[in-house]
Amino acid sequence: MNKHFPALSFAMTRRNLDEVLVDHELESIGDSHANFVYSLVISNRSGKPLSTKAKGSVLAEALRNAQRIFAVVNVETQPS
Repeated sequence: MNKHFPALSFAMTRRNLDEVLVDHELESIGDSHANFVYSLVISNRSGKPLSTKAKGSVLAEALRNAQRIFAVVNVETQPS
């Protein structure tokens, strides 16, 4: 168990971002976080607080983008 973040110990069993991104147990948490960030962006643009949910297609595109970004970062940080 992680002594600094014991409440997150369930997530620490995943070895890499790919495992986290495809883990169905973590899916609802990720969707909630993504919708929170989406609401912040929409609220900032509108100038008033709004609670909204991103479409499934938006979340799916964000996941694909995250996987591509992670793949590039992972390749660039691998030792030669």
